[in-house]
Amino acid sequence: MLHDFKAAKLISAMASSPLICLYISIFFLIVRLVNTVGFIVLAFLLVLSPVLPVILNTLRGRVDIYVSSRLERTRYLTFATLPQALTSALFFTALHNAYIAYFALHYVIQTIVVLIVNVLYTKVSVHMVGYVAPITFLILSLRIKWILTLYLLTPAIAWSRYKLKAHTLEQLVLGIILGILLEVILYLLGLTPVVKL
Repeated sequence: MLHDFKAAKLISAMASSPLICLYISIFFLIVRLVNTVGFIVLAFLLVLSPVLPVILNTLRGRVDIYVSSRLERTRYLTFATLPQALTSALFFTALHNAYIAYFALHYVIQTIVVLIVNVLYTKVSVHMVGYVAPITFLILSLRIKWILTLYLLTPAIAWSRYKLKAHTLEQLVLGIILGILLEVILYLLGLTPVVKL
C-alpha cells in the first residue's frame, strides 16, 4: 500500500503540467521547432512563470503544490494565463515562430476553459488536461504516429491522481475529455498549424 502511494506521488510529480510543457519544449528544441533563445523563453514564460506564484506560496506554507482547494485555484489559473498569453504574443511578433505561438495560445485557451469549469461546475484535473491536450496538439500538428503511444500513459497519470485522492473519477475523465475535445475544436477552427518535420 505504501509502495503504491509512493509510486502515485512520483507519477503525479513527473506528469505535472509544467513538467509536461518542459518535456515538450525540450522535444521542440531537439527537432528544431524552436531555437535556443526560443527554448529559454518557453522555459521561463510557459513552464516556470505560470506556476511561480504556486511555488512561492507553497514554500511559504500558504497552499499545497497542487492547489487542491477548488476555491484557491481561481487566482492561480487566472494568473497563469498572463505569461501564457505573453509567450504567444512574443512568438507571433518578436520571435517569428507561429508554430510555438499557437502552441502557447492553446495553453491560454486550455487554462481559461479549465478556469471557467472550475468556477462554474467542478474541479477539473489540470494534470489530465495538461497531459492529453499537448499530446493531442502534437498529434494533430506534427502527424507523427508514434506520438499516439503517449496516450498509453494517461491511465497511469489518472490512477496516480485518484490514488492520491486529488480528484474524483469524474474530475479525471472530465480533464481527459476537455483536453482532447479542446484540441480537436481548435484544430477544426484552423488554430493548429500543421508542420512537417
